[in-house]
Amino acid sequence: MKAHGSLWVVCIVVLSALSIPEARAMDRSAQRELLWRMFHYTDYVIQHPDSVCSSTYFKQQFNVVKRNALLMAVPTLYHFSYGEDRKYLSESFSSLTFFGGQPVNSTRHLQISTIKRYRKTMPNLVPYLTPNIYNETLVGDRILSPFHRHNRIFYKYKVQDMGTRWVIVQFRPRSFNTQTVRGHAWVDFESGRVLSAHLEGEYDMINFAIDVEMSDGDYPFIPKQCTLNARFSLLGNRLTACHQAFYNVPITMSEALVDNHDPSLMAMVRQDSLTDEQREIYAVKEERDRKREEERAKAKEQEKEQPRKSNFVKEVLWDIIGDNVLNRIKGHFGKDKRGSFRTSPLFNPLYLEYSKRRGVTYRFDIRGIYDLDDNRELYARLKLGYAFKQRQFYWNLPMEYTFDKSRNGLVRLEFGAGDRISNGLVAQHILDLEHITEWTGSERIDEFKDSYTKAHVQYNFSDYFGMKVGMVFHRRSAVAKGVYRQRGLLTDYRSFSPLLELQYRPLGMNGPVITADYERGIKGVFKSDNNYERWEFDLSYIHPMPCMRYLSMRAGGGFYSTAIDTYNFVDYSNFRENNIPGGWNDDWSGDFELLSRKWYNTSKYYLRANVTYESPLLAISWIPFIGHFIEKERVYLGLLKTENLKHYEEIGYGFTNRIFSIVAFMALRDGRYDGFGMKFGFELFSNW
Repeated sequence: MKAHGSLWVVCIVVLSALSIPEARAMDRSAQRELLWRMFHYTDYVIQHPDSVCSSTYFKQQFNVVKRNALLMAVPTLYHFSYGEDRKYLSESFSSLTFFGGQPVNSTRHLQISTIKRYRKTMPNLVPYLTPNIYNETLVGDRILSPFHRHNRIFYKYKVQDMGTRWVIVQFRPRSFNTQTVRGHAWVDFESGRVLSAHLEGEYDMINFAIDVEMSDGDYPFIPKQCTLNARFSLLGNRLTACHQAFYNVPITMSEALVDNHDPSLMAMVRQDSLTDEQREIYAVKEERDRKREEERAKAKEQEKEQPRKSNFVKEVLWDIIGDNVLNRIKGHFGKDKRGSFRTSPLFNPLYLEYSKRRGVTYRFDIRGIYDLDDNRELYARLKLGYAFKQRQFYWNLPMEYTFDKSRNGLVRLEFGAGDRISNGLVAQHILDLEHITEWTGSERIDEFKDSYTKAHVQYNFSDYFGMKVGMVFHRRSAVAKGVYRQRGLLTDYRSFSPLLELQYRPLGMNGPVITADYERGIKGVFKSDNNYERWEFDLSYIHPMPCMRYLSMRAGGGFYSTAIDTYNFVDYSNFRENNIPGGWNDDWSGDFELLSRKWYNTSKYYLRANVTYESPLLAISWIPFIGHFIEKERVYLGLLKTENLKHYEEIGYGFTNRIFSIVAFMALRDGRYDGFGMKFGFELFSNW
């Protein structure tokens, strides 16, 4: 079925053509009133119903203009890096559920495609087809919308009076940053409702132009039709994409029809006629498929006489291993695809990270989840890391069974190894035996490898109170085992302790969290020889602010209420080194980046506070040309007090862009300069 342009669009185009010559700038008073109505339109219009189900038709076309071997390393574009084809076409028909102007659920009924094995290609472009223009951010959690009142300080506006009930609002950013857009919109003069908009910008190596027509009636917050033209360029590779989406299509599909690939059904629901170029793309694929079928039939006949030798390099190394080594792997499994998994690339140099202390760090992350039902799930995640400078391998494996999602009720079992911990009291035995005051050997006699097992049950009794009960077991092994064995000293130290944590959220689930932790070591359990009693208190809060800004705050302290002897390893839960960092978007943890490892494990008590402020347009983002590529900036402040560090401060500044994130830190000890360091990580394709 072919859909013709709506009468509304025709009227707009005709009126535009007739009225543009007579367009005149609106006086300032009327312009302010119009912009006020546009910014506050959502305050007076309630979307009904809250959840909207839309039958949606998508069409996607990709043209590979230039390519080289580097295209293999780009997520989801590996299959574009080789072969004869340079043009690809895909169509789909889905049921899409919107809530609050955002798509929250999708069921794909039909799909036909010339892309090999129906692989997802550049899924990062799909959110651009459902821009939430009335939200603070247009696409997900990025790009400041010019139609939201909080963002008006970042844009300049000009209103053109067309002599009708519609006006044109032109907007351009005050600073041409990657988090802003330029363009114009047709706006209803009386209500301030955006009828249609043209948006241009660049984000994460994607230059895009969006033309969106908004729905009317009961659905003014979701698009009616959207076209996206995008261009991707990277080191000699260039690719263009044209996507179209039609929403609220008056056709429904059975829920039982999922991922059907029937071209005849697609022809019945198609909302826009194919161009000659697009018909040629399908024709080329059909001809190739026909030839392949003929070749397969001929090969079967030949195999009866002589077995065919498979091309191992082409069929296995090139297509399967190559794709999985360089790109992320994602998939579903189980009944009704309730399970899903995702892994980082096995090896991709763009996913490495660098810091002064650890040098280059390799990371690997695999996670899986299985929904047993709407309120129960299984989850597991394996994180691996290797720091080349420290020659250390880390791994962490948490597994969870959630039995009550509504109350965050879960059982968690966690294993880990590779962490290093210092213990100067144990090392002092060697110095005493040797009758020396300082160790001159090459071995690190104060360092121990930490392997641990943790288990706990967690439950929130309400939005305000929660509790965690469990146990933790540590085995710490000396790195320089030979040195200890030669002197008849223990090389392994064990500890076992029950743990209890109480949580209090004074403002509910979205407010600050106050926690109190208690551990008590018990000798003799699992050969434990560590007797200690540890208390920790923590207050953390990430405060969201308008215009994509965040203020992260964390403060706390801890102490040992028992004496620290030879067998006690000082090891705090909330004050420790993060051995497997995860880049700019890693969980905010309030780390001290320049603090030596030994200071974490030598004090009977600690007090600390960390504050981080993040903004998309803070300082260097306003610098012409350079500032265009800055996505976010951060300012860090950390304060620490221990037995041996009376006054320790870290001040830092960092920014991230499409390629990398970089943070510079300066440390002060007792008011004096104590060091400088930088942390660097690749952010390329982190949002793909």
